[in-house]
Amino acid sequence: MCRVDKGYLIIEKSGDLFIEAAIDSNAGMSSTDTVYLEECNEISKQVVRYVARTLETVVLNCRKEPGFFAEDPYIVESNPGAIACVPLLLQGIPFGVIYLENSLVSGVFSSKQLLALKLLSIQVAYAKKLQSYLEDDSFHGTGLIDDGLVDPLTEREMDVLRLIAKGYSNKEIAEELIMTVNTVKTHIKNIYGKLQVNRRVQAVEKAKKLKIL
Repeated sequence: MCRVDKGYLIIEKSGDLFIEAAIDSNAGMSSTDTVYLEECNEISKQVVRYVARTLETVVLNCRKEPGFFAEDPYIVESNPGAIACVPLLLQGIPFGVIYLENSLVSGVFSSKQLLALKLLSIQVAYAKKLQSYLEDDSFHGTGLIDDGLVDPLTEREMDVLRLIAKGYSNKEIAEELIMTVNTVKTHIKNIYGKLQVNRRVQAVEKAKKLKIL
């Protein structure tokens, strides 16, 4: 495996992305503090958002082939050598991404290394942190009721929920149901509120428990 200068575990919660673990060998930094993605200036937020939205793996040789990320402010300013960003899925449902960066060397992420990375992503280094984050904490110690829906899901919300359960990204749901991505996000937030959850995996599990999926 090639040398990685930066590594970030980024997880979705209530429709937003949060950095849950980070390593930066150049800065001698290792952290498991929760940081809102938009408040971090040490990674390419455009790449992270793209991967989270499309579930596509992105590999950039930033100095030679930055692709449509060529005008990304972070890439322009920091001039990293290479970036790899991989979507994370649990039981086929997306819940975040892993972001890796080599600050100096371009073209270091080969196909074989990315395969290894995808396998490694199943056994994330911060497994304990990840497990506690993905636990259904919305049902414990929050005062929320776990015996039914706050309000019934609409027919459209059920359509969105079924596609979430199939592992569709927001972009794929929008294309399937012929709506905008922002409309999809609105439906997902409504689903979270009615099911009293804040993550996709939780929404699917709660819906199955209630036998509406």
